[in-house]
Amino acid sequence: MKLAPKKILVPLALDSDEERKISEAAVEAACDLAKAFGASLVLTHAAPPPVPVVGPDLSGETLKVLSQVIEERMATAKTALAGFEAKAKEMGVTATSVVRSDPDGIPRVLVGVAEDEGVDMIAMCSHGRMGITRV
Repeated sequence: MKLAPKKILVPLALDSDEERKISEAAVEAACDLAKAFGASLVLTHAAPPPVPVVGPDLSGETLKVLSQVIEERMATAKTALAGFEAKAKEMGVTATSVVRSDPDGIPRVLVGVAEDEGVDMIAMCSHGRMGITRV
């Protein structure tokens, strides 16, 4: 097939147990798709940008704690994606992972990763809360 993708971006939500279960199903479906095309996967988590802090206490300690929280969330996401990479490998598919945050939001992260990684397709899933009404 001439238009067969070689690299598929798979955005994954990881902030709750429900989202991780949905993401696991998404990785399995993406692996099936990748095998059909002979493609690899780029598993991606768009970490929410830090919430701006406004208030009287913008001391170094507050900023330090905020920075630690962000670092912990990024590390947790990287660990989760490593598990999904292993699942893809079990299914016979090559996968890499990227965790990124952008103050302009999740769409900017996904576009940036797609451009940087040279993906040919984006395979997204829905939380199933709004379905076709959002299209």
